[in-house]
Amino acid sequence: MSKILRSTQITALARLLIILFVIITPLLSYLTINFIYDGKIIPRVIVSGVEVSGFNKNQFINSISLKINTPNDLVLKEGNSEYNISLEKIGFKYDYDLTFESAYKIYREQNFFQNLYNIILSVFKPQQLNLLYSYDGNALEEYLSVISSKISIDPIYPTVQINGDDVIVSKGSAGKEVDIKNLKNDIDMAFRQGSFGPISITVNIIDPILNIDEEQALVDRAKKLIGKSIAFVYEDKLIKLEGQEILNLISPYGKYNKDAISEVVNSLVKEVNRPPQNSIFTLKDGKVVEFVPSKVGLSIKSQELSNKIESALSNIEQGNKEEKVEIPVTIITPEITNNEANKLGINELLGRGESFFKGSIPARVHNISLASSKINGSLIAPGEIFSFNSTVGDVSALTGYRQAYIIQDGKTILGDGGGVCQVSTTLFRAVLNSGLPIVERSPHSYRVSYYEQGFPPGLDATVFSPTTDFKFKNDTPANILIQTIFDSKNSKLTIELYGTKDGRIAEISKPTITRTVAPPDDLYIDDPTLPVGTIKQIDYKAWGARVEFNYKVTRNGETIQQTRFVSNYKPWQAKFLRGTAPN
Repeated sequence: MSKILRSTQITALARLLIILFVIITPLLSYLTINFIYDGKIIPRVIVSGVEVSGFNKNQFINSISLKINTPNDLVLKEGNSEYNISLEKIGFKYDYDLTFESAYKIYREQNFFQNLYNIILSVFKPQQLNLLYSYDGNALEEYLSVISSKISIDPIYPTVQINGDDVIVSKGSAGKEVDIKNLKNDIDMAFRQGSFGPISITVNIIDPILNIDEEQALVDRAKKLIGKSIAFVYEDKLIKLEGQEILNLISPYGKYNKDAISEVVNSLVKEVNRPPQNSIFTLKDGKVVEFVPSKVGLSIKSQELSNKIESALSNIEQGNKEEKVEIPVTIITPEITNNEANKLGINELLGRGESFFKGSIPARVHNISLASSKINGSLIAPGEIFSFNSTVGDVSALTGYRQAYIIQDGKTILGDGGGVCQVSTTLFRAVLNSGLPIVERSPHSYRVSYYEQGFPPGLDATVFSPTTDFKFKNDTPANILIQTIFDSKNSKLTIELYGTKDGRIAEISKPTITRTVAPPDDLYIDDPTLPVGTIKQIDYKAWGARVEFNYKVTRNGETIQQTRFVSNYKPWQAKFLRGTAPN
């Protein structure tokens, strides 16, 4: 029994000794290696092809610097052409100190067992490191950009052009471009290996040329789009794409040109996007001296709009002549609304009137600006009748008006305030569009070209104090504010009426022209104050006509106003002064 016990104890002791040997031997080996190679790189480490085992820092730097010969330039090559990049100008340098630190940490920076495992593994496979380096990436980018511009050839992509009722396709031509990403990888590899070229530049061929089938398919698609359009709608504006603009949106390779669609979206973003506008309302002596209406901000949903454009293109390709696209926007609410800025009911736009005065003499333009400023900011209380003449006041040289052509006593003469009727005409249009009742309105004696710039005849209102006035009534439940916008650059006058909407809808029929009468023959009048041979036109011919349009206002399906406006314009004779005074 004792012999068996003794044998068991010996066996256990032997196992313990084996375990201790297995643990202690590697530990002692590891400690020995670290002791021997204190401050030195542990064996089986290679840096850029140089065996650096057992090197201290100085030995490492001396050995590597002798092995690596850094030239002045990095050389790139494409075909028979070479391109040099100055290493000094891109700030290139090897970091020997940092490379040594990295090599020294091998087998030392992990836990004991991992380090020991790596040391054993290195007997079969040495550790390979590359030299660490640095350079100015922006400077290298500039070099590569210049080199790329010398090598690259822009491809010419296929295009389709309208030629009358037909289309012409250009098949395009091939180009090439430098593979910058691949070239950068090759340069980094060369730097790591201490090799400075020549490095072959990878060039990609870009071939957009259409084959016969693709060309015919493009022609067929383009023909389907001739005479068709896409209309973009937002607020009260409409923007159309048609003709060549539509053709530019189709891709020569099927589907649609996303880059061209993005350009359309970006142009609409510039047109539509706006920040929110806070309302400003300043009242002084019963007149609004400063008014800025609040406006919601708009931001186009670009991706959604792109999708809508593609859908519209598909529809017109399939047969629709025109597609309307409501521009999708994100609404941004202003911090201060009209309602918060005032308590007079000036909350929203009721209607807008516009007119143009291109070709007016400077004196007339001055008078339009002055007269429009007189009514700007006017407040009209509920139930009040607005009188244009009373609001504008005296129109004469004493009040700042200049002489311009007016109609008086059946003649066109120079008189103070010529152009004031441009303002009354524009206000007449704003009142019509707002659905307000017109108390007094008179047409001009003859058709005036200014009032037919962009508008049909019959939408004018003349004034001449004290006999002829323009009046309308505020029959809404809140105050009405007149806001004028004078745009001399575009020769445009805009008048807006603000208040509170009550659900009324204004309908204005298209003016119809009847009973046209040709103007009389030109009249020449001898003028002894002008030299012989001088001809001066003092009046311009105009056709006579009867013009009619209907004005109807409804609210909740009930007609609250119905008026027929009739304008009888006389035929007007051109008149010339003919000089008779001797020279």
